Amino acid sequence: MIRQHAAKLESMNNACRYGKRTLFIERHETQLYDQPVQVYIILDAQRKAKDLDKWIETRGAKSEEERRNDQEIDQFCFDDAGIFMLISSKIIATEDVLGAYYTRQSVEQLFGFAKSDLDLLPIRCHSEATIRGYLFLQFLLLIVFTEIRQKLINYFTVEEAVMILSTLKCKIYKKVAIIQELTKNQKKIFELGSVIVPNNPLGI
Repeated sequence: MIRQHAAKLESMNNACRYGKRTLFIERHETQLYDQPVQVYIILDAQRKAKDLDKWIETRGAKSEEERRNDQEIDQFCFDDAGIFMLISSKIIATEDVLGAYYTRQSVEQLFGFAKSDLDLLPIRCHSEATIRGYLFLQFLLLIVFTEIRQKLINYFTVEEAVMILSTLKCKIYKKVAIIQELTKNQKKIFELGSVIVPNNPLGI
C-alpha cells in the first residue's frame, strides 16, 4: 500500500493539522485476515525529514556495489519516510482518526495506572454492590491521580511528590498551627499544583 499510494499522499487534499503537526492522511479499504478494514496511511512531514536524513546518512556509508544491490530497499526506505498506518474496522473521518487513536492510547494508559499504581486488581470483594462501590472509588482516585500527574509531569512522579510532601510538618499549639519552612522541591510541587501554602499561623 505504501508503494502504491505514497507518491500521491503529500497533496493539499490530504493535508490536515493535529495539534502543531502537519499531516497528510489518506484512507483506503482492503482485506485483512479475510475481513474488510480501513487503512489510514499517514505522512508526518516533520518525521519524514528526520527519516530521510537518517536514510541518506546510512546510504552514504555504503559502497557503490552495495548501493546497486540495495536499490529496491533504498527506494522503499525513501517512499516509507515519515509514514505510519492505522487500521480500523470502521470508517473514521480522516481529520478525527489521530484523535481517536491517541484517545485509545490514553484510556489504555489510564487503565495501566489503575492496575499498577493504584492496585485496581485483583478485586477482593464478594457482593456486586461492594464491587460497584470499590470501582467507583477507584475511578475517582484515578481521576485525582491523573490530574496530579498531569500537573507534575516533567518534574516529579506522583510517588515522588507524595514522598517529598510526607516530610512536611507543622507545630500544633493550643490555638494555632505553624507550618515549617518549605524545601525547594516542596515549593515547586505546590507551585505546579497551584496550591497556596499560608506562611502565617493557621487558627484552629
